[in-house]
Parts: sequence; C-alpha cells; structure tokens
Amino acid sequence: KATYSNLHSDKVQAVRWNRINEQVFVSGGYDGRLNIQDVRDSTKAGTYLMNKKTYKDIESLQWHPKSEYNLVATTESGHLLGFDTRNFTTPIFSV
Repeated sequence: KATYSNLHSDKVQAVRWNRINEQVFVSGGYDGRLNIQDVRDSTKAGTYLMNKKTYKDIESLQWHPKSEYNLVATTESGHLLGFDTRNFTTPIFSV
C-alpha cells in the first residue's frame, strides 16, 4: 500500500494512469504542478511546475493512446500543452 499525499500543495484536479505502462500515473492540480509517478520505484518520478501567470490551473490530463511517454494537459486559461516524460523540463508544444 502506498500513499502520495505530498505530491501537491493544493487541490488535485486530475489523475490518469498510463495506458501502456500501468504502474505510472500523472496528476495535475491547482498548484500548477504536474507529477509523474512510478508506483514501483519512487526514484522514477518527475515534476513540472507551470508558470501560473501564463497557464493558470490544470483542468484535465490525458495520456497518448499508443505512447507511454506522451501526454497532454489542458488549463483553465484555455491552453493545451504536450509533454514527453523522458524530458519533462518543458512542454513540447503549447496551443
């Protein structure tokens, strides 16, 4: 049994399990933080903190249906951001 109570500092808006790698999930919250977590190994984690002045709160998340490394996030400000979790330092696109 595992507890992940320290991933966000504000309300969690979305959690999605990876469709390909079922031990990995992403969470997004009102703190503007995206967290990737592998439940098998806590060292395989990633965090991306959005610029709240630009992107506001995270509204929804979705993994790519055929790639375990790609996901999109939508924000309250109307942005769609794409990420590659192998390089989780910046979005690969923003619309």
